[in-house]
Amino acid sequence: MPSASDRNGLSDTPMILRSLGAAGLFAANGTTLLLGPGKPLALLTYLAMAPGRQASRETLLDLLWSDLDQERARRALRQSLFHLRRLVGEDLLTGAEELAIGGNIGNDRDEFLAALDRGDFEGAIAVYRGPFLPFFGVPGGAAFERWSELERARLQAGFIRAGELLVRRHLNKSRFKEARRVARTVRDLAPSEEAAWRLVLESAVSARDYVSAAVEATALEEWATRDQVVLNPATRAAITRSRRIVPASDEERATSALVAELTGREREFFAITTAWETVRAGPARHLHVSAAAGHGKTRLLRDALARLSAAGATVLHLRGTPGDRDVPFAFAGDLVAAVAALPGAVGISPASSATLLALNPALSAMFAGIADTATGEDALRRRIHAVVDLVQSVAHEHRFVLAVDDVHWLDANSLRVLDGLISRLNDAHVLCLTAGRLDVHIGTEHSVRLSLAPLRLQQVGELVGTLGAIPTDEPWTAHFVSGLFAATRGSPLLVLETLRLAIDEGMLSRDDDGWHCLDAERIRTVLIAGEALRERVRVGGGAPGGSAHRRVAL
Repeated sequence: MPSASDRNGLSDTPMILRSLGAAGLFAANGTTLLLGPGKPLALLTYLAMAPGRQASRETLLDLLWSDLDQERARRALRQSLFHLRRLVGEDLLTGAEELAIGGNIGNDRDEFLAALDRGDFEGAIAVYRGPFLPFFGVPGGAAFERWSELERARLQAGFIRAGELLVRRHLNKSRFKEARRVARTVRDLAPSEEAAWRLVLESAVSARDYVSAAVEATALEEWATRDQVVLNPATRAAITRSRRIVPASDEERATSALVAELTGREREFFAITTAWETVRAGPARHLHVSAAAGHGKTRLLRDALARLSAAGATVLHLRGTPGDRDVPFAFAGDLVAAVAALPGAVGISPASSATLLALNPALSAMFAGIADTATGEDALRRRIHAVVDLVQSVAHEHRFVLAVDDVHWLDANSLRVLDGLISRLNDAHVLCLTAGRLDVHIGTEHSVRLSLAPLRLQQVGELVGTLGAIPTDEPWTAHFVSGLFAATRGSPLLVLETLRLAIDEGMLSRDDDGWHCLDAERIRTVLIAGEALRERVRVGGGAPGGSAHRRVAL
């Protein structure tokens, strides 16, 4: 693979000027130091980075020799030029009164800026090895140091911005490992920037690694205390989110030994996260995720909500439960209680208050009046109107995400209330996300429908690979992934359940080096018996145990 300098036409340059994280002129190999810090290097650096790669002798005298009289300053400049010309060649440093670099001495600062200009944020971060001209000072060079400080701040701001864009690009595509790698690189190279620390916290929370998030939050507070930094409100909010632990779902607990990265759902994940960006500036949107049991709708929704919450969104996450399916308006009562807890709920009309009290009497502490006594279709119509009034009142004050998982478990009346709400959100700043089995129909013609297909063979291999490297030189791996794919029919939950069973039964193990086979024949038998696991998930409702939390606050 060509180097960054090769891509920018710098492979034939005789020398490379390093200014990011280091200060020196190096041979083309990038390792042999030809010229270290001092006024000759400062002069060369300024010329290489000045507009047109040139500057007058008077400018250079004021820049680097302001502490000397005119004659001594000119003599010092001539000596520095003589030294540089011997080093870089007469043809590379030209001019009399107007000095210029005539040749093509490569420099990492220009390479960094070029990467930013073409949107290559990964390349820009790779080039940026630290602050511009660190620990570089020269006597009589106060003007040069001021120029360096301005350039240092400008380049670091570009580095932070590139890091933010790249981290969020990875996060919005569920590439949590890459996001965390970039975030830590940015923080390590700019440890005094709060924005860099926030990237680390945001990527940890998005990945639901609450232990790491809490550790990083503590480290941030310790740095602020040590350096007497008053953290800004955005950073304080990020610290609070980093210490908010979300309970694990039933599916997570069932496969707690195996936490794989989200695989094969990147398109749907991106659709959800970008929908929130639209809602923040525009009207409401509704996205519905449909999938067969075990195909990952809950995992997709959970990871997407964690991402939105880490980015600062207010998220309400509710789930239907089998036990309430025969209780009229059971879910609707929980829905209004959750929304009413947000700021802005008190702005609804008295008629809506009375109707909400009929839905959930516990709201009497918030809403005054007597509960509405309407029944039948009239009651349903009024309750839909009241829920819409409540959601719009809250959204008028504070944009939020309303997510409802397992809508197939909602009672019939609650499902009609939710469907009525979705069709009447209009310009409210609300992102409504629903998820359910394939036979559930909810929303309008404007709703975006995301159907989760089974994982393909390659995606099953990728999922297993996120948990550990698969050996390429051992006989048992030849048909392992294809056998796993056939046994699970591409169900992500079944893939994890099968792997967990193989580990629990002593057939497979994994460590930092990857997967290891302890009993190839038994693994083959388990894969052949895959139908039993499929039936277990079908009967259990998508996760072992079949139960579900009604509400998870993010």
